[in-house]
Amino acid sequence: MQAIRQQSGASLLTAIFVITALALLAALLTRLMVLGSHETVNEWHASQSFYAAESGIDWAAYQITTGAYSTGCPYTSGTQPVTSETSFTVSVTGCENDIGGKRIYEITSTGNTATATGQVQRQLEVQFMPD
Repeated sequence: MQAIRQQSGASLLTAIFVITALALLAALLTRLMVLGSHETVNEWHASQSFYAAESGIDWAAYQITTGAYSTGCPYTSGTQPVTSETSFTVSVTGCENDIGGKRIYEITSTGNTATATGQVQRQLEVQFMPD
């Protein structure tokens, strides 16, 4: 009879320990999920900036092939929004060089966007030689 009275609080201590361990595990999993979602959003913004820069390269190549490109160095398109719903912008600079009788254009395109945690920027540089 006396042994039962001495162990009567053991189950309460075990229950408190298990509840505390489960609460810590839940807090850790929540923190990992929040960090994972922030990384996913940042990667999405980085991809959008890269695609904006790629669009700038395509735009400059089109300007060169259609003759809308004004000669001179450097040529800057200015900063333009990619869509009206986003804050992504593209800035393209280009330079025309004559090497061995062939025109080679050096195009640099920068796509950037502002996020809640800062600014994401991607830059592409290509050499373009039209036919």
